[in-house]
Amino acid sequence: MALEIPNKESFPMRNDYKASIRHWKKALLMPLLAAVAVLYFSACSEVPESVDSRATAFTDTASAVPPESENSEAQITASEPVPTESCEKPIETTRPTEPPDEVSDIHTQTSESLVAIPYGTVYEYSDRYYEDESFVRVAGIDGCKLITVVTTFEGDKATGVSEKEEVLYLPTCEIIVVGTKDVITYDTLIVTEDETGFETKYEYDENAYDDERTTVQEGKGGYTTSEYRVTYEKGVEIARELVASEVTPSVPEIIRIGTKPAHAEEQITSKENLISYKTVYEYDSTLEDGVRKTKTAGENGYTENTYLITYYHGEEVSRELVKSTVHEPQNEVIVIGTKKEETFGMPYIDAAHGGYDYNVTQDFGGSNGHGGIDFGVWYGEAIVAVMSGTVVYAYDEGDIPTSDLRWTYGTYVVVEHDNGTRSYYAHMSSRTVSVGDTVKKGEIVGYSGNTGRVSPSPTASNPLAGTHLHFEIRVWNGNTYIKADPKDYLPRWNY
Repeated sequence: MALEIPNKESFPMRNDYKASIRHWKKALLMPLLAAVAVLYFSACSEVPESVDSRATAFTDTASAVPPESENSEAQITASEPVPTESCEKPIETTRPTEPPDEVSDIHTQTSESLVAIPYGTVYEYSDRYYEDESFVRVAGIDGCKLITVVTTFEGDKATGVSEKEEVLYLPTCEIIVVGTKDVITYDTLIVTEDETGFETKYEYDENAYDDERTTVQEGKGGYTTSEYRVTYEKGVEIARELVASEVTPSVPEIIRIGTKPAHAEEQITSKENLISYKTVYEYDSTLEDGVRKTKTAGENGYTENTYLITYYHGEEVSRELVKSTVHEPQNEVIVIGTKKEETFGMPYIDAAHGGYDYNVTQDFGGSNGHGGIDFGVWYGEAIVAVMSGTVVYAYDEGDIPTSDLRWTYGTYVVVEHDNGTRSYYAHMSSRTVSVGDTVKKGEIVGYSGNTGRVSPSPTASNPLAGTHLHFEIRVWNGNTYIKADPKDYLPRWNY
């Protein structure tokens, strides 16, 4: 008979069942280990080569047992001996009976029979299989032994029996694999779900060209990271519980687009093929000697070309000539003065003496603050400019109202000179120049008389009374013209 072990149905709780198995192994197998070790290992070995043809026939029959399969499952049970048909049938003996004794009728009779040797069952425990799974890894095969019975007869009476056993081949142990892996297990699962796309936004840059696109920020889709507690039964998920969840928002993609035209055109004008100008000199006797003035600025001649230029990204890629004009050079004209330095002369000519007269009737300054010099002259003598200049004032008697002190000058002329001075000629009987006229030194500006306020005043009996020339020199001080002593400017004379 095969060894019996407890089955699972006897223990509702898995832990009790395992404890029982361990107890059985210790209580049953360990005490027998020392005694049956040799028998156990020899019983699970290959069939000895010395087995005769009868054992071979049985082995062929046993080989029909299905091979080991890890995927096969079988309920764990205690196995009974598997009867082997060939071992249960007696084998006819071929041994001859000993010849009868001549004296006595003693003979033997031999009978032989095959008897099965039951196989044992061994349990293996593996965490590769679940605790409610088991299968036969090695099928059990009974062994076989030959029993020979020799009966001794005296006549017809049996007088003795001897029995002999011979093991033809040992049994093969049945091996059953029992799983120990938990049926229900738990695990933590982190998954990414609820993924969303990202938005694309555009920025515009006036400093970039319109065919340029730059990714400022890479877009990223949003998603939810969830943590689940997953329950498995035999490795198959049967339940899932959400433990935690975190939402990661999407990040927009930002693209920068230029707005400045990539292609541009421009017309420019350039001066090319320069032709140098020449310098021409002119001489002017009215200009102080040695003074040089530019009358006309010189300009070089050139070719004026107008181009249509095409640009790409600010770089010139083509240039087309659309217009070309030639400009001739303009000569530089420089005026050189030849006039010698001019000095002051006398303001009148003495017609009687044919030259200048130095008859001064009243000097500059004095107790009454006289602003000029009075020259005693004949009525109607020519009054001349003491230096070249321009007439800036020219009045006749009666032009200025008596409320203006200038009326006292009567008919008078004022000439402005290039050296920053002005000369005044007053009390003339008449004038020969007007405002804006240019006069030269010694040129007549009027004739002497007694207009304005003079002393003595003219009368009907003496219409020429008070005739004289009142002469002044005034100098520009930066703000106005102030009176100066004429003797500091006129030629020196004795008086």
